[in-house]
Amino acid sequence: MAVASCLGMPSVLLPLAGFCAPLTRTATSRLQVRICSAYCALCPAEAMRPPLLLYLTAANALQPPLALITRRRTGRSGARASVRSSTDARRLASVHSSGEKRPNLARTASAAALVAGTTVGGGFLGLPAVVKPAGFVPTVVTLTASWLFLLAEALVVAEAVGRCRGSASLTTVAETAGASKLAVRGLFFALVTATLASQLSKAGTLLPNLSYRAATLAAAVAACLAALGPSTKRAADLNAVLTAVFAASAVGVGVSATTAVKSGALAFDASRLAITNGAAARRSIPTILQLLVFAETVPTVSYLLDGDARQIRQALALGSLAPLVLEGAWACLGIGLITRADPFQHLLSSDPTRLCAILLAASAVATTALGSMLALKSDVAPAASRPRRAALYATLPAVAIAMTSPEVFFKAMDFAGAYPVAILWGVFPPLACLRLRRTTSGARTAGPDAWLVALASVSRLFVASTAARDVRGLFRLLF
Repeated sequence: MAVASCLGMPSVLLPLAGFCAPLTRTATSRLQVRICSAYCALCPAEAMRPPLLLYLTAANALQPPLALITRRRTGRSGARASVRSSTDARRLASVHSSGEKRPNLARTASAAALVAGTTVGGGFLGLPAVVKPAGFVPTVVTLTASWLFLLAEALVVAEAVGRCRGSASLTTVAETAGASKLAVRGLFFALVTATLASQLSKAGTLLPNLSYRAATLAAAVAACLAALGPSTKRAADLNAVLTAVFAASAVGVGVSATTAVKSGALAFDASRLAITNGAAARRSIPTILQLLVFAETVPTVSYLLDGDARQIRQALALGSLAPLVLEGAWACLGIGLITRADPFQHLLSSDPTRLCAILLAASAVATTALGSMLALKSDVAPAASRPRRAALYATLPAVAIAMTSPEVFFKAMDFAGAYPVAILWGVFPPLACLRLRRTTSGARTAGPDAWLVALASVSRLFVASTAARDVRGLFRLLF
């Protein structure tokens, strides 16, 4: 605190001094001095100061204790947390079996950390390229509106899970509400496949010494060996380490990019932030939904917090807020960079940011791909005599799609947000909750029936408008 006062550091940066504390406590004092000194040195970069503050603070919030997170991001997205949820429940909820009760604040913080760590994944790398034509203000509006919508949907999922009693999953909610379990599993499989295909496609562009297809196949083999091996626990522990690398490298990219802008090594034009293109912002909505969705964590959060509606709302809101701020600051950096290429590719090719950008890309893609394959393994295991072989077969469609083109990274994310995410986490939860309200008792914590009808209607309208756009594009392509 004394160091921060001497340097005139804003209080918003004080939490940054401990962003690596989960990794080592002995270095905390030295780290405080380094972070304070770095901020003092970078203060003259006026144009980059606000996004740097937001970026670093959000990245710090995504650095939870390693024991709290076993990564995917879904995602992410829907795939990211299905396996993580069960693993985290066993780790974090040991207090239930021992009879010990943690303080409410600590339990809420742990659940919020789970939400935050689950939300950001490999799709994070593509955000600057997707929103660059839209401009900063339309992007912030789109991000905020999407976040509010997904938060409202997550609260609906929380009520539905609570009405199912005990430990419930999305499949349990579907069965209790009388919906088709096969349809829910089909949407989940489509979401996992799209998520995995996008990440393998991105991995194929990160290995320049190999051809695209060879690099994509090598990434798929590595992910399969890690995720489909004999020990799921080891895969989960590897995901936890990769999560820590992701959070630390996100901070590193922010600091190195700001230093490069100050020295002139990176060209940053603040006037580009004033661009406003509403049409481009609307086109980015599916990708943004895919990046910000976190409803897959709700069953685990509900279990960890004993179904307490107030704590669940706090954990979901606070846990999803950090990724929102991080995405906004990341978009600001990408929009302002002067480059005709993908802004992240520009950071990869620039000497000042190359090392941190490589670590960020590798950890983000690895956590998402690994989590997706773990989710597939979990989904097919109950019905298969040889779960690992069945999971391997289930990954083949994603691998085949990823090997077709590097453009799969963006197209798969857009598809996932437009259809599986919008239907699975947009249309289905309000309709299921309305049905459960007629057959079960409990508090209406997600709002009145009219609000649920409105959420379902908005989701249906979004899916219908996206489908109409895609059909028109297909007709123009064919005729």
